Amino acid sequence: MKKQFIISLLILSATVPAQKIALAPEAGFGISTVHTNETTGISNASNFNAGVSVRIKLNNNWGIQSGIFYNPKGAQRTISKDNTTINSRRVISYFELPAHLVYYINGENAEGLFVSAGMYLALATGGHTLKTIRGSDMDIEKSTKEIEFGDHVNQVKRFDYGLSFGLGYQSPIGIYIRGQYDLGLQNVVNTKYVYNRSFQLMVGYTIQL
Repeated sequence: MKKQFIISLLILSATVPAQKIALAPEAGFGISTVHTNETTGISNASNFNAGVSVRIKLNNNWGIQSGIFYNPKGAQRTISKDNTTINSRRVISYFELPAHLVYYINGENAEGLFVSAGMYLALATGGHTLKTIRGSDMDIEKSTKEIEFGDHVNQVKRFDYGLSFGLGYQSPIGIYIRGQYDLGLQNVVNTKYVYNRSFQLMVGYTIQL
């Protein structure tokens, strides 16, 4: 499925006239967590996001959006026991390839709202877990462990995929802001129940080719 997803995007890009393609650099921040069976102590983690969007115009109102994005995802867990607080913050760095269908309510080149829906495929390139221990005497002990990728017990899978839903506003001068929710469908940790959930708020500028 992953190969078919990428090949389909390449074929579509090659068959669209250049005047219907636009690039848009984007930057913003993301808030992520995980859907897991560990019910206590889980909270959000925030990170910087950036990328380049490729927008293909189908007609005045409809388009396809893809691109490449740096999109870290993760969560943190805090446990308190015997006057000691342990916080573990795990972040995985992903490069994400989306494929979204976009509807511009007032037309692609006009000011107004747009909505999007589709899917994404993501490749993990690294990650770490930062553990912070605070004792009753307020001493702080920190340690960092690199995340191991593979198919063995408790290792993290390299690929993630899921569904995306977005809402944005485009100005008449090409600057836009959009929010997007990613619903991960891949269990990303072997032998555990862990699915990515994230929200990104991005600002971009459209450059017509």
